[in-house]
Amino acid sequence: MKNKKRVLIIDQHEEFREDLKDLVGQAAGYRFVAEAGSGREGMERAREVAPDLVIMDYTLPDMSGMRVMRELRRLDHPAKILVVSACARYDNVAMALRAGARGFAVKHGIDDSLLEAMDTLDRGNYFLDDEVYQEVLLSMLTGSA
Repeated sequence: MKNKKRVLIIDQHEEFREDLKDLVGQAAGYRFVAEAGSGREGMERAREVAPDLVIMDYTLPDMSGMRVMRELRRLDHPAKILVVSACARYDNVAMALRAGARGFAVKHGIDDSLLEAMDTLDRGNYFLDDEVYQEVLLSMLTGSA
């Protein structure tokens, strides 16, 4: 059997991390390996466990999510990054993708769309959930992008 992808979760909200851990635990092909409630702690865990996938919030309490993404990309074993955020503004999405994120989803709760995002990133593709896609498309069409 193919090795399961190692998942690190970085989010300041413990309840959301717990829900994500449950989702990852039920997902075929993935296993939860570590969690962090801040950017610095997330970087420490990433160095320790060399995750294949990092699911992280855009906004962290101690350092910018952008900085965390850039630092994750510089690791010896760079992980694919899925941003899950309460805010889907075009500029946040664009900056996250430029910083190394491969996917962006709005934080509405835990559902199958996050599994779809994980699988999409695992296949080497980019992922935008429906709400993010609509925000990006509208921004491009109205010239506010």
